[in-house]
Amino acid sequence: MTASPSRRWAYLALYESERRGQDPRSLLEKLWGEGKEGEGKPEDRALASALVQGVVREKQALDRRLSLYVRGPLDASVRIILRMALYQLLYLSRIPPRAVVHEAVELAREFAPRALGLVNGVLRNYLRKNPSREAPSPEEVFPSWLVAMWEEELGLAETRALLWALSQVPDTVVRVNRRKATLEEVKASLLLQGVEVEGGRLFPEEALRLRKTRGLRHLEAFQKGWIIVQEESSMAAVAALDPQPGELILDVAAAPGGKATYIAEKMDDRGEVVANDIDRERLRLVKENAERLGLKSLTYTAYDARQLPSSWARSFDRVLADLPCSGLGVLHRRADLRWRKKRDHIDQLQRLQKEILMGVVPVLRPGGVLVYSTCTISRKENQEVVEFLVEEMGLQPEDLRPYLPPALKEEPSAPYGWVQLLPHRHGTDGFFIARLRKEGNP
Repeated sequence: MTASPSRRWAYLALYESERRGQDPRSLLEKLWGEGKEGEGKPEDRALASALVQGVVREKQALDRRLSLYVRGPLDASVRIILRMALYQLLYLSRIPPRAVVHEAVELAREFAPRALGLVNGVLRNYLRKNPSREAPSPEEVFPSWLVAMWEEELGLAETRALLWALSQVPDTVVRVNRRKATLEEVKASLLLQGVEVEGGRLFPEEALRLRKTRGLRHLEAFQKGWIIVQEESSMAAVAALDPQPGELILDVAAAPGGKATYIAEKMDDRGEVVANDIDRERLRLVKENAERLGLKSLTYTAYDARQLPSSWARSFDRVLADLPCSGLGVLHRRADLRWRKKRDHIDQLQRLQKEILMGVVPVLRPGGVLVYSTCTISRKENQEVVEFLVEEMGLQPEDLRPYLPPALKEEPSAPYGWVQLLPHRHGTDGFFIARLRKEGNP
């Protein structure tokens, strides 16, 4: 007897993630890509993905409960097996407890044989004392420093709503490439392949929210260049930039290409979009996406944005600076990030953001527009950086309302040049957008 494929995949990805410090989702995809653990059924892959995401997301709460039943440290292999089992007992009500215990014992038999009795005993003891399946509250599954920071910046009620939203499994969101297909053609194609489809919330004519995708690469719409993965908050940043045909536009940190290709589409593929990214491997993704979408107006550079070529000075009509950040607005998509980030990382990232902007603002022509954006919820990385752009770099904030989709035009901060999107309010990732203009005549 061996554990089911879904549990083996999840265990291997989680174990390697803990050992190497890598994103467990990418390790899971690598397992499937190499075929070392067999192809498996779609439902096995779906369960493996749910286990990986869930165990990472709820790690703190799971470990707190395990500490009530286990004294002393555990080997990584045993700890992961017990986390997986406890996650199923707490959250996956369709799986009988007896099956959960059996699968955990089989994993222990293969990967931690000396602890087989321990695993069996801990889980049976847990079930005797906890017959009901009461899941932890959202406050239990986020680092205490983060909860405290959000309570200070957003207030208690807003923070609780945000924690709940970031504890949900998000939809996959795609942008329709309307140069190649209509929204209805894409919807029909996806439905024929068994994908559940819902219209976008901010951009209903351009975005689709997908469920039960089991990956995108096998879909006709993806292969034909009809869609690209892009969250609607990211689309809103490009809307705020308002690119025009024939312009010269810089995307400072372009990978994997959602925003750069959307800029090109907005320009009707006329003009030039300089897609820059310091990571050459990730820059390759931008080029692959642009080619799949049939776009020809992009060029590609791999400069450190703090040190752009002097020949670029005062050249660009518009600049999109979607900069490296703590990623706190996408914790529902990247559950592992919540345990890797520390409060002092935010200070470090703010310094990096300012250094990049000091390198970027000089390449913007007088009268040109800069959009600053991040996928985080942090005053230090967002509003304080806008203050820096105004007070230290001499840019002027502009009213965002003419450029935003209707659902965002009434945001109270929009007249002042910025908006903070929040998952529980807007149904998007947590995302910050600010629009500023450089003084002077073109």
